[in-house]
Amino acid sequence: MEHITLTIEGLSCANCALKVEKEFNKQEGIQNAEIDFARGSVSLVLKEGIKFDETKRIEWQNAISKIEAVQLHSKRQDVEKRNAKLTAQEWMLIASAVLVLASFFITYKPFEYFLMVVYFPIAYPVLRQAFNNLRNGEWFDETFLMGIATLGAMLIGDGAEALGVMVFYRVGEALQDRAVDQARKTIEATLKAVPQSAMVLRGKKVSEVDPQNVFLGDTLVILPGAMVPLDGIVIEGNSSIDTSSITGESAPVFITIGSEIASGSFNQQGRFLLKVTKKAGDSTLQKMIAYVQEAASKKAPMEKFITKFAKVYTPIVVGLAVITAIVVGSVTGDWITGIHRALIFLVISCPCALVISIPLGFYAALGKASSLGILVKGGVALQKLAEVDEVLIDKTGTLTQGKFRVEQVLVNSIDAESLLEIAAHAEASSTHPLAQAVLNAYGQEIDISRVTRMEEMPGYGLNVDFDGQTYYLGNDRLASLRNVKVSDDLAEQTVIHVLSEKHYLGTILLQDQIKEESTEAIRRLHQDGLKIRMVSGDRNSVAATVSEQLKLDSYDAECRPEDKVAKIEERKAQNRKVAFVGDGMNDAAALAAADVSLAMGARGSDVAAEAADVVLTHDNPLAISDAVRLSKRTMVVLKQNLFFVFAIKIAILVLGSLGYASMWLAVFADVGVAILAILNAMRVVNGGNYALDGH
Repeated sequence: MEHITLTIEGLSCANCALKVEKEFNKQEGIQNAEIDFARGSVSLVLKEGIKFDETKRIEWQNAISKIEAVQLHSKRQDVEKRNAKLTAQEWMLIASAVLVLASFFITYKPFEYFLMVVYFPIAYPVLRQAFNNLRNGEWFDETFLMGIATLGAMLIGDGAEALGVMVFYRVGEALQDRAVDQARKTIEATLKAVPQSAMVLRGKKVSEVDPQNVFLGDTLVILPGAMVPLDGIVIEGNSSIDTSSITGESAPVFITIGSEIASGSFNQQGRFLLKVTKKAGDSTLQKMIAYVQEAASKKAPMEKFITKFAKVYTPIVVGLAVITAIVVGSVTGDWITGIHRALIFLVISCPCALVISIPLGFYAALGKASSLGILVKGGVALQKLAEVDEVLIDKTGTLTQGKFRVEQVLVNSIDAESLLEIAAHAEASSTHPLAQAVLNAYGQEIDISRVTRMEEMPGYGLNVDFDGQTYYLGNDRLASLRNVKVSDDLAEQTVIHVLSEKHYLGTILLQDQIKEESTEAIRRLHQDGLKIRMVSGDRNSVAATVSEQLKLDSYDAECRPEDKVAKIEERKAQNRKVAFVGDGMNDAAALAAADVSLAMGARGSDVAAEAADVVLTHDNPLAISDAVRLSKRTMVVLKQNLFFVFAIKIAILVLGSLGYASMWLAVFADVGVAILAILNAMRVVNGGNYALDGH
C-alpha cells in the first residue's frame, strides 16, 4: 500500500481539521487518513493497487472544498508564503470595526439599518460555510453557531451587536490564523532542509547525484558551507563541522581522517572526502525526519481525550442554550431576553481553544526537543516521560564514556615501557574494546611484522608470538590457567595480565571514564524528583565506585540483558513509572520493557534507537535531564490551558445565563481564549532552563 503526505493550506481550525479528516476517510481509494493539524498536513494510506497522481489530488481537493475552504498541495514548497500586507478582506474588517465603534456614539436609526446592510458581506463567508456544513450533515460547528447567534441578534433588532460580534469573530479568526502559522514556522524551523543532491567522486569525475542513488562505499566531495547528505567516514582532508541541527550542540567539531560524520552536519571550513557508510534511508538525517514525522501521528492520551470531549461538549452546551431560552422566557415572560442569553451560550460553545492548543503544544514540544538533539517519537512518549518517577540507567556508554584508559602499569620482571610495547603489538590486531586503550597508552608506531602469530582465546585473552617469544595476555582466568597467583588487590578490577611462557611479567589496570556531564545530569534529575538506579553488566566493585561518585540512589551489578528486564518488571510491579536509558544492542529488550525508554543515539546501536521512545542524538547525559524537564514543562503548560479555557468558558456561561455577559464577551470566550491558549502553548518552546540550550 502506498503512503503519501500532502500539505493542506488554510487549515487554521483544529475542529475543522477533524471534519476534513473524516471527509478524507470517506474517499474511495483511501485506506486511512490522519491530519496533522500542527504541521498542516495529511498522511494518507492508499488501498491496495491505488496509485497517487494529480487526478487523485484534484478529486480529493474537490471533496474537501465542500467541507472547508482549504487548498491541497502535493509538495510543501507549493504553498505560497502568507503575504505580510493586509488583504482586501482584512481592510474591510478594519472599516467594519470602525463602524461598530461608531455605533456606541451614534443612535440615529438609519445608521442602525446601515449596520445591518454591512453585516451581510462581512458575515457571508461564515454563513456560506455554515450552509455547506449543514448540507454535509455537519451541525454544531463554530460557523453554524456564530451564524445562528448573529442572525438571531439581527432578528431581535440588535444590528450593531450582530455586526460587532461577527467582526470580532472574523478578526479573531484572522489573528488565530496568523498565530497558528507563526507557531508552525517556529516548529518547522527546528529541522533543516534535506539535501537534494550529493557530489559523488567516481574515478576522477565528480557528479551531482540524488542521495537516494548513492551506494555504500561511494566517495562524496564535501565543500565548505555544504550540508553532509549521508553518513560516512572522512578519508581525506580535515575541517570543522556544525552538528547543531542533529545534536543540538552548537560548538564546532574538528574532524580529520577516520572521523565519523552524521548526515545533516554542515561543513564550516575545508573541503574533505567522505566514504559513505549508510544508505539514504538509513542515514541519521532521514531517521531524524522520519522520527519527527512519525511522532505527529502518535497522539497522546490528552490529545485523544480532548478530541472525543469536543464532540460531546458542543451539543451539550447547545442543549443548555435551548433550556436557558425556555427557562428565562417562561420565568420572566421576556422571551427576547431568553433568546439573547441562549445566543450567548451558542457563541461560547465552540471548542476550538481546546482542540487547537493541546496538539499544537505537543508539537511545539517535539520541535523544541529536536532542537536540543532529542527525538521524541510522539506525544504518547512525551506524556509518559512526564509521569516517570524512577530512571533505570545503563552504565557503559551512558554514564561513562565506554572508552577505557590505562590507569596504572604494574610490573614484575620487566619495565613498564617494555610491558606496554609487548601489549600494544599483541593488541594491534584485536577487536577487543580494551585494545584501543593499550594502543593509546603506548602512543608509538606499531610494527606489525614483529608479530608472527596471534590467536584469540575466547573467555581468556590472547596468545601471540612477538619478536620470537610467546606471550599470553588476558584476564584472571588466563592467569589461573597459567598457574599465576594474582594479588587480591586486583580482584574485580578491569585488567590485562601479561605473561611469558614461564614468567608473570606484569598487569595493566584499565578504567572506564565517567562522562564530565554525568554528575550534573544526575543532580538535575534528582532536582526534578526522580530516583536514579544504575543497572550494569560490570562487576560489583566497578558499579559501586561509579554509583558512589555520581551519588546514585541505588545500583545493580553483573546484569545480563534479561536481568535488566527483570529489574524493570520488578519496579513496575510496585506501581512505579519506569524509564530506561541505554545505548547498546543488548539494551533493546530493556528499552522495550520500560514504560518509556531513551536511547543514547550517537554511538548507540540502530536496534536500540528503533526500540526506544526517545532517541538522544548525542552522548551527553544532560540530554536525559532535558528530555524529562521538557516533558514535565509541556504537561504543566497544557494543563494550564485546560484549566484556563474551561474556567473562562464556564465563568462566561454562568454570567451569560444570569444576564451579566454580552455576546461580545462570549466571542472573547471563543476566539480570544483560543489565541491566548495558542500563545501559552508556545511557551513550551521558550524558557525551561534546559542544560543543552545554546550548547
